[in-house]
Amino acid sequence: MYTLNWNKSVSLINPSIFCIKTNNYRAGSSFFAPEVPTTHNFGRLMKQFGGSSFSTPNPPTTSRSNSTARGYQYGVPVKAVDDFLRLPAPLATSECTDNNPAGFLVNQATHCSRRFDIAANCSNFRALSIQHYLNFRILPSPNASSDSADEGVTGWTSIYCPSLIALRATMSQPHCCGSGVTCRPDQIHLLLTSINVRSLNGTLTHPSDHAANNWLPGLHNDICRNVVLEVNYVIVYNDKGKIVNASAAFILGAIENNTVPIQQHFQITFVQDNTTGVPLSGNPGYIVGLPLVAGFGPNASFGIIQSKNRLGQLTVIKSSTNQDCLWMEGLRTPVLFGYNLHSGCTLRITNSTTCHQWSQIIRNLLIGQNFPQIVASFGNSPVQYVKDWVTIKQFTSRAQSCDCEVPQSLALRVMWTKYGSLINPQAKIVDVTQTIRKTCIMIPLKSAKTLHISTSVTFTDMSASAQPGYKMRPTIDAKLPYDFFFPFL
Repeated sequence: MYTLNWNKSVSLINPSIFCIKTNNYRAGSSFFAPEVPTTHNFGRLMKQFGGSSFSTPNPPTTSRSNSTARGYQYGVPVKAVDDFLRLPAPLATSECTDNNPAGFLVNQATHCSRRFDIAANCSNFRALSIQHYLNFRILPSPNASSDSADEGVTGWTSIYCPSLIALRATMSQPHCCGSGVTCRPDQIHLLLTSINVRSLNGTLTHPSDHAANNWLPGLHNDICRNVVLEVNYVIVYNDKGKIVNASAAFILGAIENNTVPIQQHFQITFVQDNTTGVPLSGNPGYIVGLPLVAGFGPNASFGIIQSKNRLGQLTVIKSSTNQDCLWMEGLRTPVLFGYNLHSGCTLRITNSTTCHQWSQIIRNLLIGQNFPQIVASFGNSPVQYVKDWVTIKQFTSRAQSCDCEVPQSLALRVMWTKYGSLINPQAKIVDVTQTIRKTCIMIPLKSAKTLHISTSVTFTDMSASAQPGYKMRPTIDAKLPYDFFFPFL
């Protein structure tokens, strides 16, 4: 953890937000020139500083407007007017329950079943209608106004955006609700991105009419049409944790009596606005020469945290012409897949520093400030899939018992295998081991001692050699009649 005298909030996405709070006392951020006493200001300065003690003015307090401007935090339920954004999900059985709030930055995909009577409930069962999943407004922040009594608002209609690109293009007017309709600027209305219709035989069609009111469920010839089968929400948020836009896509279908209960699928995805993706190190397998993907976690609250600097996720000491470790402190080089590496430096140890301090200095040289805890199995492993990440195993090789034991070398061994078909095998990391070897120093030293600090990275191919496979020869199961050789036998 470190602090900066800077009046900005620094955020790390992937998968949550980490903030450095604003320094409210601006005068403490820098030195300022003292006021020089003169004949004109001497009396005022004497009253201010002439006593036994004095204090600076109180720092400004955070106003209520600033506290209400805070955005969502990870896992906090997304609020709507008089309710929450809910994602139907199964509870004790496969039946859908509508009391599952959607957590901020928590991507979910659920499916559950609905049981109903087609003749009686086709047009009046809310869970089957597209309007049930569109007729609400989302609050951009948890402390935003949720007053549902909108003055001057007579109604609203959904907007059709043909793609997510079009949705992003409307960021300059994120609260437009259609022609002739007034919207509150502090509430987010859902944009209708697409409607697909599934027939009884399973084929999908993309109609040109995207007005939600024209796709309400109705009963025709004992078939309930325009029933909601799939809902896909996309929530767009900014770097302050505020929701700036929301959209929904639907798949509607036709239902007969013999297809009840029906299966409904729901999905919600959170996308940050104005961000660029981190380059991959392979798709899916690692490519030789690209840096290893590493991170921290997983944590129950934040999941896996990954730096956006792909060349600084997993690093070791960088060799240089000047072999002095103290001069090289902070110089790191990324670990590239498939490249074995050996680097190091020299450290001059004296009695002026204690053994514990030398141990901390050398350890910081070997592992750096933030050595990762996990490495991605593939070059494109997403942070949401925890099982696609490998934990770095840490071992320590101790020297014989002595008064002063300090680290001397770090050995990083990466074991990988070929995954997939023989024609196009993909490199997959299966195990990573970090071993710190210690050495013994006799304290006190008779004279200054030079210690060689080294780091090595080794990649080991653990895949078994491919063996060609052949099909077994067919066996002939034939039986001759008992008198086939008569009269010879």
